[in-house]
Amino acid sequence: MNFYLTKYKNYLLPIFLAFFFLTEAWSTVKVGLGSDKSFMPIVVKVLTIVLIVMTILIYRKKYTWPFLGLLIVFSLGQLALEDSFNYSVLGSFLKYLFFLLITLYFIKINNADVSKSVFPIFEIIILINSCIVLLAYIFEWKIFATYSHRFGYSGLFMASATSTYFYCIALAYFFIRYNSRAFKNPIFYSSIISVCLLGTKTALLYLVFSLALFFIVQIKEVKKRIGVAILFLMLGASGLYFFLQRGIFKDITQEKGWITSILSLRDQLLIESTIPYIQENWSFLNYIFGGLSILSMRSQMEYFDLLLFFGILGSCLYLYLLCWFSRLRDLKSNHLAFFLIILLFGGAFISGNFFYNGSIPIYFVVLILASLETLKKTSVN
Repeated sequence: MNFYLTKYKNYLLPIFLAFFFLTEAWSTVKVGLGSDKSFMPIVVKVLTIVLIVMTILIYRKKYTWPFLGLLIVFSLGQLALEDSFNYSVLGSFLKYLFFLLITLYFIKINNADVSKSVFPIFEIIILINSCIVLLAYIFEWKIFATYSHRFGYSGLFMASATSTYFYCIALAYFFIRYNSRAFKNPIFYSSIISVCLLGTKTALLYLVFSLALFFIVQIKEVKKRIGVAILFLMLGASGLYFFLQRGIFKDITQEKGWITSILSLRDQLLIESTIPYIQENWSFLNYIFGGLSILSMRSQMEYFDLLLFFGILGSCLYLYLLCWFSRLRDLKSNHLAFFLIILLFGGAFISGNFFYNGSIPIYFVVLILASLETLKKTSVN
């Protein structure tokens, strides 16, 4: 099996990238036409099981122990609950593992041939979806709408979180791989237009702050850096204020306040659902190992949900493994890439479902590969 993995490794990531996008696109159209079934959940679960088996057979102790550790933490958290190990929770556990497994496999087999083949495919996907977003906006195709109750078009992505993270990753990708040449790339501008049409706060804020980071890194003088930071901070605050004074957010802001409006009622979910669930169901062990039996109790804020699922110990282990597998430490010398990725992780706090999303890890891997390629070129020069 290791022989076949090595032989065909150059084709795996491009195939996965195209497969995931086409599968989600087909599911989006099906659901938009009235079907209530999406192929993505079953695809993610089956692939997770396959990757777990491959990890055990190929890598044995080297990479098996981290996943065994997460399984032990998850099991102890579940055993500390009265109602535990139900089908939906086990499925969610596989989703969390999927992000780590995809990152492990495709960052580990990183090489120039993979990068050369995967980057053009990723850019074609960005262009195709951006065209769909623009056309959906012009002709008001509700089948591609981000929400049913407010403005926004996500194209061929089913969930608002998926389209948000996809375009955040796309923006970071262009800045990291092309640097200032990104501003000469028409696909980069199609991404910016799409971000403005998505209708999500996280994507708009990421656009503003990623631009700020790009210009700050280019500037050498400290005073000018501070000036640029203040300018973009004011732009971000002004844009957010304008966003929250329109439509449904205007009502939420007036009734619940700014924080609740920025978090899209997620703080209310935390207060009204997550915290009462913890108070009623958790023991001391659950604070260490986590424990969730009812998925609707999640707050949709990524790191609170991670704590809810894995506890303090499990969350620390999960984030450590993610940093290890994605080689985040290696990227510290590439300041732009490092901080754009940290900014992406920060966006997960207010948007949620980053580690939990089936499609995001494959796009995240492309971003990491672009960052590593840039780092390699910089080191050579």
